Amino acid sequence: MQAENWKKIKQLLEETLQLEPSNRQAFLDRAAINPEIRAEVESLLAFEESSEDMMHLSAVEFSKDFFDEDDTTNGLIGQNVGAYRIVSELGYGGMGAVYLAMRADGKFAQKVALKLLKRELNTSALRRRFQQEREILASLEHPNIARLLDAGTTDDKIPFIAMEYVEGLPIDQYCNNNKSDLNQRLDLFRKVCSAVNFAHRNLIVHRDLKPSNILVTTDGIPKLLDFGISKILSPEFEQLNSATVTKLGVMTPGYASPEQLQSKSVTTATDIYSLGVILYELLSGHRPFETKEGDLKEIYKAVLENEPPPPSVVISDFGFRTSDSESKTVPMTGRTGNQDRETNSQSQIRNPQLKGDLDNIVLKALRKEPERRYSSAENFAEDVHRHQRGLPVTARPNTFSYRAEKFFKRNRVGVIAGILVVLAIIAGIVATLWQSRIAAAERDRARIEAEKSKRINEYMQRMLNFSNPNWLSSNPKRNRDATISDALDEALKNIDADLANDPEIQAEIMFTIAQTYIGQAQFDKSEKLLRQSIEKFNQALGSPNTMTMKANVVLGDALSQKGKFEEAAPLYQEAINYFRPQVGNDKSLLKWLVIALNDLGNVYVYQGKLEDAEKVIRESSEYATEVTGKDRYVIPVVTGNYGATLYNKGDIQSSLIYLNKAFEQLQEMGNGQKYEAGAIQTVIGRSYVLANDYESAENHLQQGRVILKNTVGEKNGSYLQNLYYTATNFYNQGRYQEAQAEVEKLREIQRETYPDGHVNMGNAQRLLGDIYTKTKKLKEGEANIRAALDYISTKIKEPNFHISQAKMSLGENLILQKREAEAGEFLTSALAGYLKTVGENHPYTNQCRELLSKIPK
Repeated sequence: MQAENWKKIKQLLEETLQLEPSNRQAFLDRAAINPEIRAEVESLLAFEESSEDMMHLSAVEFSKDFFDEDDTTNGLIGQNVGAYRIVSELGYGGMGAVYLAMRADGKFAQKVALKLLKRELNTSALRRRFQQEREILASLEHPNIARLLDAGTTDDKIPFIAMEYVEGLPIDQYCNNNKSDLNQRLDLFRKVCSAVNFAHRNLIVHRDLKPSNILVTTDGIPKLLDFGISKILSPEFEQLNSATVTKLGVMTPGYASPEQLQSKSVTTATDIYSLGVILYELLSGHRPFETKEGDLKEIYKAVLENEPPPPSVVISDFGFRTSDSESKTVPMTGRTGNQDRETNSQSQIRNPQLKGDLDNIVLKALRKEPERRYSSAENFAEDVHRHQRGLPVTARPNTFSYRAEKFFKRNRVGVIAGILVVLAIIAGIVATLWQSRIAAAERDRARIEAEKSKRINEYMQRMLNFSNPNWLSSNPKRNRDATISDALDEALKNIDADLANDPEIQAEIMFTIAQTYIGQAQFDKSEKLLRQSIEKFNQALGSPNTMTMKANVVLGDALSQKGKFEEAAPLYQEAINYFRPQVGNDKSLLKWLVIALNDLGNVYVYQGKLEDAEKVIRESSEYATEVTGKDRYVIPVVTGNYGATLYNKGDIQSSLIYLNKAFEQLQEMGNGQKYEAGAIQTVIGRSYVLANDYESAENHLQQGRVILKNTVGEKNGSYLQNLYYTATNFYNQGRYQEAQAEVEKLREIQRETYPDGHVNMGNAQRLLGDIYTKTKKLKEGEANIRAALDYISTKIKEPNFHISQAKMSLGENLILQKREAEAGEFLTSALAGYLKTVGENHPYTNQCRELLSKIPK
C-alpha cells in the first residue's frame, strides 16, 4: 500500500464505521474507489468486531496474527508517551502494540505495560469505544488484578493506557518451579477466584482465563492480567458485539467453555469453566482434553461432547507433567509404568489426594451446562476451602443417571433396543436370585413398622378421645371444653409408665407433640420435650441417627422463636453435616437438609452475619430443586427466604422478584391461603416499606395479616413481624398515632409470647422511641431508644444491623436536642456497623450518612 493512499483509507474507514453494518457495502459501492483501496478498507473493517476488546489484551497474549514484525512501531522505543519513556516492546498485533515503559517525569520510578492503538486505526468510533471500556477497567481495584494506572493520548492524538507491569511466572510454572504442595496450590487458586469474583461483581467476564494470564510474583502474589477479551455485562454495552472467538485469535480452545465454542451467550459461568480447567491443570499437570488440542475440530468435539476424566485418573495414568517441554517429549499415550513413576516423583501431588472431593469439585466446574456449575467464583473457592478444612463440600459426583441421560440422547435407538434385551435377561436373573431374600427382609421391616405404628396410634387415639365427657374418656375432668393443649399435656403424663420398654416410640410421640407445641407458640414446653426425645432417640438408635437430627432441627426452631440464636445455630449445623452426605442415598432427607440450611440462614440474619446467611440459603435453594412430591412445599419457602436475604443487602427490586415468585409457587401448589403465604406476603410488604411504596406495602401487609391470623394466630413470629412493619409503614408516612397503636399492640403480644425475651422486643421499643422523637417528645424518645439499645445489646453481638438501627435512632434524637457531639459518636458507630453488615449501598447506610452530614464539623 502506497503511503499517499493511507489518508484516503483512513477517511473512508472513519465514514464507514459511522454506518450500520448492513449499510456499509452499499456505501463502498457508491464511493467509486479503486479496488486496492477498497480491499484495504474492507480488511480493516474485518477487525471492527474485535476492536472493542483489543486495548485490554495482556502483554503476554497480544496477538501477532495479522502484521509482520517489520510493520510494528519499533521506532517508538526510547521516545516519551505522556509521562512514560518506552523501553522495549512486549508484544504487538494487528490493532496495536504493548511496550515496557518507565515513568519519565521524575516523580517516582515505575514500570508499566503501555498499550497503543495503531495509527491507522485511530478513528473516532474506536476512540469512543476505548473511552467507555477504559472507565469500566478503572473500577477493577483488587490486590490480585493488574491495575489500570493511567490513560491519555500521544501528541498526535493516539490513545494509550498504562497498566501495572507484573514481573512473575504463569501460575502453573510458578507452582512447578517452587515445588508447591497441594495446599499451596489450592491457596493460590482461591486468591485467583477472589479476583475473578470481584470482576464478576463489577459486571465483567474475563472470557480468556488460563495460566499465562495469571502471573505469580516472587512474593507469591497471583495477579490476574488485564481482561483481554472481557465481556462487560452492563446495559450500556449491550449494543457491543459479545463474540468470543475473535479475529485476533486470543481465545484458547483448551480453556474455553462449551458455550464459548458454540458462540452462545457468555456469562460468569464461562469463567467458572475456565477456572475449572486451571485447577485441573494445577492438580494433575494436564488439561482435561490435552490429547485433542493438536486438531481444532477434535478439541471442539471433545469440549462439547466428551466428559473429562477426573484429575486423579489422569495423574494416575499419565503422571504429573511439570513443564511444557516434558509434555512435548513424553506423549500422553503409551507411557510405561516406570515413566509414570519417574514423572510423578517430580510432583508433591499424588493420586489419593485428588480422589473424592477434589475430583468432584473440579468436575462440577467443568459441567457442560452452565447452570450445573458453581453459581459464582466465590462458591467455587469456598468449596475448595471446605475441602482444605476437612468439611463436606457441595460438589457431588456426576451421577450415573445424569451420564445415562446424556448417552441416551446421543444414541436413542440403539439404547432402547439394548435396554429391552438386557432387561429381559436381568429380570430373570434378579427374580431368581433375590426375590426370596428381598421378600423376607420386607416382611421383617413391615412387621416391625406395623407394630410400632399400631402402638403409636393406640396411644394417640386416647388423646383424640380426650374431649369425650363419657366414662371411657381419658379426660379426668370429663369436660367438653378441653383444649388441644390439655389433651397433649395429659397424653404426656403417663408416657414413661405406659411405654417404659419402648424409648423409640416414646421419642416419636414426644417429637410429634413438640412440633404441635411450636404451632401453639408454647416454646418452653416444646424445648423441654424435644430435649427428652433426643435423649430417647439416642438411647434407642445410637448416636448419631436420623431421628435425632430431625429433632435437632425442630429444637433449633423452638430456640430461634425464643431468640436463643447462639444455642440454635450449632443444632442446625450438626444436622446439616449429618444430612449432606446422606441425601444421595435417602431422598426423603432432602426436605430436612433444605429446612436446616434455610433456618440456619434465618439465624445468621439475626446475628448480623448477612454474607453467611445468603450463602447457606443459596445452598438450601440448590438442594430444594431436587425435592419431589408433597415435600415440594419447601421450594417457595426457600425462594422467599432468598428474596429476604437480598432485601437485607438493600437490593429491593431483586428481593421482590424472588418474593413474588415464591407467592406464585405457593398458589400453584394450592397453598395460597396457608401460613407460608401469610409469612411471604408480610416479607413482600416489608420490602415495599423499605422502597417507600406505602400503598403497596399496606396492601400486602394487610393480606398477610389476615392469612396469619386465620392459620397460626397472633402468638407467632411472622404475625408479630407483620405488626412491626405495619407500624413502620405508618411511621414512614408520618401517621404516628396509627403507628403507635400498632407498636403498643405488638409489645403487648410480645410480652406474652417471649417470656425469656427476644431481640425483636428491643426493636419494638426502639420504634416507639422513634415515634416519640418525631412527635417532639424528645426525652421520652431518648429514654425508650437507650433502653432498647441496652436490651438489644444483651441479645446479640456487634456488628449487627439491629444495634446499628438503635444507635442511628438515638443519634437522630440527640441531634434534635442539639447534643451534636453525643449524636456524632452514636451515628459514627452505627455507620461502621451498617458497613460491616448490610453494606455500602443499603438505604439504612445512606440514611445514617445523611444524619451525620447534619452535624457541624
